[in-house]
This record gives sequence, structure tokens and C-alpha cells, in this order.
Amino acid sequence: MGCSPSKRNRKCVRVVDIDGRTPQEKGRQHGEFLRKQIHECWKFYLDLFHRVGWKDAEIRQAAMDIRGCIQRFFPAYVQEMKALADSAGLEEWQVIALNSRTEILNARRTAPGWTAEKKKEIQRCLHNIQESKETHADGDKEEGECTAIFLKKDAIQAQNWDWEEKLEGLFTVLRYSYPDGRKFIMLTEPGIIGKIGLNSSGLGTCLNLVSHTHTCALWGGIERVSFTPCIPVHILLRVALDSTEFKRALDTVKKAPRCCASMSNIMLGHSSGKSAMIELGGKSVEVFFGENQMHTNHFLGCGFDKITTGSASSYARYTRCTHLLRELDDSVDGELEAKRILSDGEGKLPILRPYCPSLELGLQSGGTCCTIVLHLRKGILEVTSGSPLSHPYHKICLANEK
Repeated sequence: MGCSPSKRNRKCVRVVDIDGRTPQEKGRQHGEFLRKQIHECWKFYLDLFHRVGWKDAEIRQAAMDIRGCIQRFFPAYVQEMKALADSAGLEEWQVIALNSRTEILNARRTAPGWTAEKKKEIQRCLHNIQESKETHADGDKEEGECTAIFLKKDAIQAQNWDWEEKLEGLFTVLRYSYPDGRKFIMLTEPGIIGKIGLNSSGLGTCLNLVSHTHTCALWGGIERVSFTPCIPVHILLRVALDSTEFKRALDTVKKAPRCCASMSNIMLGHSSGKSAMIELGGKSVEVFFGENQMHTNHFLGCGFDKITTGSASSYARYTRCTHLLRELDDSVDGELEAKRILSDGEGKLPILRPYCPSLELGLQSGGTCCTIVLHLRKGILEVTSGSPLSHPYHKICLANEK
């Protein structure tokens, strides 16, 4: 086990090997190796939780409610997060909240960009959606999030991870190994035990957040009273990475308990060329199968396909990505095609996003923090330490090659 390199700059990627034999040992290693970075990550998200209307006591209660749900279905992950918290010097609820950050943010009470008139508009829209199913455009902002793709020919899965610029210096690649020989590597935020990666069974995971402001408000954003327990999407990503079969991973994600804050898309890929996009639309779920697939940050189904749910950026990136996928050249290596698509800068709202303020969550500088390419047949994860236009790709193998 080890951490290489121990310090990170814009030209290198932090890689941490986790080889503990038990969930507790794995959590302890994670917390010990990344203690400083975990505290920085928690500080960032706690501030973000506060800015969207959560109070500390509410966060703690929500985290402990979620803990009970995870304990019921995946107790080993609760053990791992508890050991991680102890080793990093945080409380257990703080690490669980970190791993539930998507659901907590989706369940926001407010947003920095919501004026009194905006809240009234949301309430009017909720009434329209419930009574007449009218289409409403929530996509008049120039913000957005990740673009994910799967290319069947070479079983290449890839995505841009778009988020706050300050996290560009925090993300880490974790390489897990188990006593039974299973391995996986993933890019994650320190303290979060599941995210974007691939495993030794040829399975790959990508993630798109699919936040729908009016669904948030309907569930409780503005008038939220209690938090309904669910399995957080980052835990579902870990479940997939720990799986040895594509169908089993797919079925487990589909059947996991959800709540109205479960609004994400999990893209599963496999070295055989199979892929599935699992949209979690609150308490509904819809799966899309295909050959060359892509997803941005609006719903394609789950009953929301007649409603504009994403930002203008999400729809622009989806349209552009559709065009680029239609132009794929079978004679060109899938890795090169994936990198070309995700570095595309055409249009006012490009796939490769420059950093700019995000009004919805109050981010100071949101954009593409890095690009990840998963070689599902080779067991290789490639990642840039910033925009791929100015930072090289670093290759990390499932096998620890020194």
C-alpha cells in the first residue's frame, strides 16, 4: 500500500493504493493517507450545504437517516466509512454526508441565485406540472455539468468531470484490491468511497448529476420538512465497482432504495461492448441501452422527457455530442475519438467547459476539472490534472506497475 506521489501539482495525479483486507482496514488507509485532503473536501461541501439552506443539525440528521438505509443493504460500506472518519479525524456523520453530497444538494432549501420572485416562479411551475403537465424551461442559465460517453467498438468509456475549480487540486485516484483478487481503480474526491472508474471484471462507471430544480422544490427544497433515506448515488457507484457481473450491477442499482433527491444518471459500461444508462428520477428509474451512448445533465426519460429539466449548456452539449457520435470513424481508435469529443470547444456552450461562476449553487468558478478515459478491455484509467487542452493524460493501471 502507499501513496504516490505524496504531493500533487498540476502536472501529476495523486494515486493511493488501498489494500486492506477488511472494510475497516480499507477505511483506515483512506483516512490516514488523505487526512488533509478529506478535511479540505469536507470544508468545501459543508460551506456549499450552508449556502443552499442546510443547517448543521439538519445535515447530521439527514446523514444518520441515510446511514440506516446503507446499513440495511450494504453494511460493509458503513464500516468502511466509520473507519475512514476515525482515521481522518472527522465524525461518522460528516463522512456519510460527504458520500451523500449529491442528495443533500438536490434537497436544497434554496439556492444563492433564487430571488423571492424565483421562488414564486418555482411554486407556480410546480402547480402547472402537477395540474397540466406544462413544459417549463429551467434551462436559461449558461451553467452545466459533466458529459459522459460510451463507445462500443473499443469498449471506451469516458467523461469530463465538471465542477468547482478548487477541486481540481483535490481529486485523487484510488486503487483498491481485495483478498479474492478483485481490483478496481477510480477517480474520486477524498473521503468519497465510490465514483468514476473501472474494475478487473471489465465494468466501468460514469456519473452525471441530473438536477431538476422543480423536483427539488416539490420534494422539499423550499419547504423541506424531513429527509427520506435512500442509497446515495456515490454508494451505488461503489456497488457497481465491487460487482463482477454487468447484469448484477445493473439490477442492484435499479432496485436500490431511492428518494426524490435521487436525481442522477449512472452509466455502466462493460468490456464486452455492453452499456446501460440508468436514470434515477427521484422515485422513478429508467434504463437506456445502446451502442454508442452519451448523457449530459438533463433527463431523457423518467417521465420528465416533456419537461425541460437541464441548463442550456446541458442541451447544447447533448446536441453537439450527438452530432460528433454520428461522425465517428471506425478506422480511428476509440480512445482518440473519445478524447476528441470531450475536448470539443465548438459553440457558446461547449462540451469542454471553461471555468465560470455558477449561480444555481453559488460556485465561484465551475468548469471542466479533468477528463477521464476508461479502457475497459485493458484495465487502464487515463486522467488529466486539469483541462485536456493544457494538461497531459496520466495512465493508471489496475495492476500496480512501478
